[in-house]
Amino acid sequence: MSSEQLEQEKLKLEIEALKRPFYKTLGFWSFVIALVGVFAQDYLSKLESTQAKIEVKEAQEALELVKQQIEEARNERDKWIIKVKELKLEANSINQKIAEEKAQAPENSPQRQALEKVENQVNTLQQRLNDLLQFKVKIRYLNNSTKSQNDAQRIESILKNKFKLKEI
Repeated sequence: MSSEQLEQEKLKLEIEALKRPFYKTLGFWSFVIALVGVFAQDYLSKLESTQAKIEVKEAQEALELVKQQIEEARNERDKWIIKVKELKLEANSINQKIAEEKAQAPENSPQRQALEKVENQVNTLQQRLNDLLQFKVKIRYLNNSTKSQNDAQRIESILKNKFKLKEI
């Protein structure tokens, strides 16, 4: 074939391609597929972002619930601490009365022995109350420790980073 014949054949094929409907061309379908891909990617991105926002919101709600429960527990603990301190004061008052009664009771009398027995029981109760107060101090130390505060900040930053990463 000569170059002239090749040129004519080329023109003939180009004319046929122009006569074909646009929706039967490779270029059209390439564009449609690319466009569908763009819209699908956009939809999936928005879906992931929405899901991440929901997860962060749920995590924040759970965190708020835990904070509320901790606050309620602290309030309950504080009430018990006040009650323990009141009981300690009462025990001290009882010990003073026992000491006064013992001073008036004769040595080795049954009354003095009974008072000493009651005094020992009150002292045991006072020691238990002291143990409770020391336990309270340990709990307060743990609640206010930098480790627990750092843990809370780390959890908060993880939640923020997760939200940002999902949103991008």
